[in-house]
Amino acid sequence: MFLPAEQRNEKLAAAAVEAVKAPLKVIEEHLRNRDYLINKDFTIGDLDVASVWIIGTMVGLDFSTAPKTAAWLTKCTSRPASERARQHP
Repeated sequence: MFLPAEQRNEKLAAAAVEAVKAPLKVIEEHLRNRDYLINKDFTIGDLDVASVWIIGTMVGLDFSTAPKTAAWLTKCTSRPASERARQHP
């Protein structure tokens, strides 16, 4: 997606999607009974992990099998500080 069409490798992209399914399942299970990764409040752990998973939304990763993770990611990226950070280059 970030490369020119002639440099893209569809097999490699499909393999990458497959590779993230297992970690996505782990996070989904971890969030089953909690709102955030470490405790009941947003922490640096959420910031760190969300900063990686946000790339998934940028490249169109399907989060439909992980609704808790999708909701968590939305909560993390909807925080006022996150919104302010996106407004600055």
